[in-house]
Amino acid sequence: TVAIHGLSHWAPDVLSSDPDSMYNLLHEYIAYLTFKQATIAYGYSHMGVNLEFVEKFGVMRKFYRSFVFSYMHKNAKLEAKSPGSMLKAKQMTPIWKRCGEVRNLFMAQGFKPRVIALASENKAHSDDEFTEKADGPGVYLIKSKEGRSQK
Repeated sequence: TVAIHGLSHWAPDVLSSDPDSMYNLLHEYIAYLTFKQATIAYGYSHMGVNLEFVEKFGVMRKFYRSFVFSYMHKNAKLEAKSPGSMLKAKQMTPIWKRCGEVRNLFMAQGFKPRVIALASENKAHSDDEFTEKADGPGVYLIKSKEGRSQK
């Protein structure tokens, strides 16, 4: 659908102050058509998409603009301010999630606040050490600890 409309790739100008520019309107239209085609072909049926809303362009426009000019805009500004920050955040999200799970477990079991605070620190979890590989994607190295089960 993108190539049919004369574009080599889908890349709306999210940092623009004009969401109504012809360039951004074309991207909005392409996104709407693509989403509509996929939804009508039941490509999103597993997500429970309401087919009535797909036909309402005004509603779909609000969803699209919220996503592109709020969520993607925020991410683009963050990446421009600190290059590589989005990739790092993506890599750290599972670690932050696991830290939160451990913290909640400790709270539920009545551990002291000092222990809960320690469990909240990313660096306190050796199980979550991410290692970059030169020849491919990085991996998590699970380091064994003395006294811990080797499962």
